[in-house]
Amino acid sequence: MKIGIKPKIFLLGLILPIFALIFFAGYMLTETKELSLSGVHKATTLSNDAAFESRAALEEHGKRLIVFESRNRALFCHQALARISDLASLLALEASTVWKGKVVNTNEKGYLRTEQPAAPGQESVIRVAPGSNTAAINKDVSLAAHLNPFFRDAKIKNSIIKSIYIGTEAGLQFRMPWVSAHKKGYDPRKRVWYTEAVKNGQTGWTDLYTSASEGVLMITCSAPVYGAGGKVVGAIGIDVSLGTLNETLLQTSYEGGVGVLLDRNGNVVAHSEQGDALAAKFKAGKNLPGIREVFKNISIGQEGLIQTKLDGADTFIIYTPIAQTDWALCLLVPVESVNRIAVEIGEKILRAKDSTSSELTQQFAVTRDNSLIVLALILVVFLVIAIRISRAIIHPIRALADGTKVIGEGNFETKLDIRTGDELQALAENFNTMGDALLAYMKNLEKTTAEKERIQSELTIATDIQASMLPRIFPAFPDLESVDIFASMTPAKEVGGDFYDFFLLGEDKVCIVIADVSGKGVPAALFMVISKTLLQNCVRNQSDNLGEAITRMNADLCKDNDQMLFVTVFCAVVDLKTGHCEYVNGGHNPPVHIRGESVEYVPAKPVFPVCGVMEDMEYKSGSLHLEQGDKLFLYTDGVTEAFNRQQKLYGDERLLTVLKQCIAQPIEETVGSVTESIHHFAEGAEQSDDITMLFFEYKGDK
Repeated sequence: MKIGIKPKIFLLGLILPIFALIFFAGYMLTETKELSLSGVHKATTLSNDAAFESRAALEEHGKRLIVFESRNRALFCHQALARISDLASLLALEASTVWKGKVVNTNEKGYLRTEQPAAPGQESVIRVAPGSNTAAINKDVSLAAHLNPFFRDAKIKNSIIKSIYIGTEAGLQFRMPWVSAHKKGYDPRKRVWYTEAVKNGQTGWTDLYTSASEGVLMITCSAPVYGAGGKVVGAIGIDVSLGTLNETLLQTSYEGGVGVLLDRNGNVVAHSEQGDALAAKFKAGKNLPGIREVFKNISIGQEGLIQTKLDGADTFIIYTPIAQTDWALCLLVPVESVNRIAVEIGEKILRAKDSTSSELTQQFAVTRDNSLIVLALILVVFLVIAIRISRAIIHPIRALADGTKVIGEGNFETKLDIRTGDELQALAENFNTMGDALLAYMKNLEKTTAEKERIQSELTIATDIQASMLPRIFPAFPDLESVDIFASMTPAKEVGGDFYDFFLLGEDKVCIVIADVSGKGVPAALFMVISKTLLQNCVRNQSDNLGEAITRMNADLCKDNDQMLFVTVFCAVVDLKTGHCEYVNGGHNPPVHIRGESVEYVPAKPVFPVCGVMEDMEYKSGSLHLEQGDKLFLYTDGVTEAFNRQQKLYGDERLLTVLKQCIAQPIEETVGSVTESIHHFAEGAEQSDDITMLFFEYKGDK
């Protein structure tokens, strides 16, 4: 069969365009594939960059927050010490006025250490240096008595004051509060607080030292006192216990963080609770390059932040000088604790990137297959569609890449405006939502941190006030040889309601009390104050019938008790001559009776419900006879219900075992042994409740 010229030209004219279209379609498919892969690669790269830069921005913000916390804590200490310094100067001026004779007569007086006043905390003790002139001492005592009202007011308004006093050139120390403890040969004129004030002629602070009478670490602010003619006649001194500063200054809100207090020579003065190991590593690394720079900067009063290895972990060391002293505050915070949120957000961005890349890859595969089908039907239409699809895909990807780069640089307010109606639009909306969430989170983080610090500060103050209401001077009754008492309370982090008390009823009886208020926080603390006050008043008014006293206290507690708070109480009155013990148990743990080698719980009868719930409840007392050498161990449920890391209870049997092992120990050492046993059992688990103990020993009528 022969084909003519015309058909050949027709066929040639048809085949060439078809081949051209196929070649062009193949070329377009190849380019589309390359563009798709390039778009996925760019989206992946920019998402990685966004994750990295977002994490870096959050980590930097975390550093600023811990530096801010360190400065706030150092400022808090500075303000507290500045108030004490101003107070010392004012008291020195007042004392100078007194010594210049510009006063009127007063009924105030001081007490010898052998003369215990009715309210030791509000009265002053007279201490006289050996070899002092009696006439000069008597004159100084009469003048110093004018300062008693100022001393009381200062202690009430400043909870961190341990004691306040004046020392004179005649050898007198006039000190509030009154204590019987006294170091033999004590001469105030030879103490560093006195000599520094006289030498410098101005108000100043001492280095850390151990107090002569109580043996606790403290610092003292002192100021000189001038008499007629500008002659130095003495010095005012105000003691601040280091333990008080530790409770308010060294605790940090970061998990695993430790606060460390350094003196002017770079020595570790104190550290926060459970920070022994990390503080020791910090001190041991003093000569390492990074840590050596910290100690150098501290010595010249600079502040700063470094990141280094400490105890095998990356750690931030933030150091801030404390004005009023030459000390510095260091916070040792694990980097992981600060950067935890940044890591989580970075991982979320990377997971979103992986998901989006997978979706884009699948979408491009579908587009390729559809393009081939359309090409089989009509190459020209597919060519137009392929070009439009390519443009429709590449344009939003480029817009997405540009937008994510801006967001990754920390500009979370940037919005991506992509309206493709597919996964790209969904991805853009997800990035917009993520930016809003990050912006809101940053603002909320700052607000939450500030609120948390404010609440923590208020709870710390409430804990200090609550602890100050409990008797803490031992021996409790130094003039009584027939009885010995020791008590302790280890508070949990949150303000609670445990309390103990002991007081004399006349000359022959003593009352001991331990109680536990329900709940936590400020309501429980207030209810504790009410319960303690009511119980003491009721027992004093009806000391001959303990059951009626507790009944009256219960009725008073039930009135206007809208919060339905209650308190468990164990109260006992012991006749010091006969050993007769009358007690009432209002829903409390039974105490332990120790006689010789026998250690057992006091019989549980009679036991009555907790106080503060049933107003008409009539409480009856039980009795127990104590022989010479008998002991009563009172405690709250924070002892037997202490948990370890495996959520196991300390338990009654373990308590009895420890008490049996400590039978031969003095009561103070026994309380310490029980406390140590609880801490060892807990294995570092957080304390969930107050641990309160009162140990009573009856020595008989001597």
